Amino acid sequence: MDISSSGLHSEDLENLIESNSNRATIQFDEVIGHIEDIIIGPTFKNIRDAFMDQNYYHFEDSEENKLIYTDIFQSYIQLVEAHLESELTRRIPELNFASFFNEIGHHKNELDGEVFELLRSFADFLSFKQMMIDYKCAKLSDELSGAIVVVGSAMNRNQ
Repeated sequence: MDISSSGLHSEDLENLIESNSNRATIQFDEVIGHIEDIIIGPTFKNIRDAFMDQNYYHFEDSEENKLIYTDIFQSYIQLVEAHLESELTRRIPELNFASFFNEIGHHKNELDGEVFELLRSFADFLSFKQMMIDYKCAKLSDELSGAIVVVGSAMNRNQ
């Protein structure tokens, strides 16, 4: 389309492009806000903790990656994506997921924070593996400190 013959001036075209860009940014920010609400919510924490409880014992802090890690990673991605998609669809029925993921690509250099760490963990196996190892260390530490308290209590009663 020829701008001069359409009646649109370059300034009008620039304003139209800027308006569309602002609308996309506002929608992107709205979706990110909802994702933040979802991932800090108790339902997401329960889903993620249950998944990690079922799978943490497979992971070891070594360079070697076992074949089962890939299956667990894929299951995690499916679980979290399904929950996020369900919640986002409930909160923003008109959301176009393809457009949203396209926007993530446009904003990738400015993305930081917990939400983006989580989104990166979907695409980055090593981040996921480290999350599982950290969870395992915390879990084993809790179990060990509980065992020390029990042993210490029993020793005090026997004296």
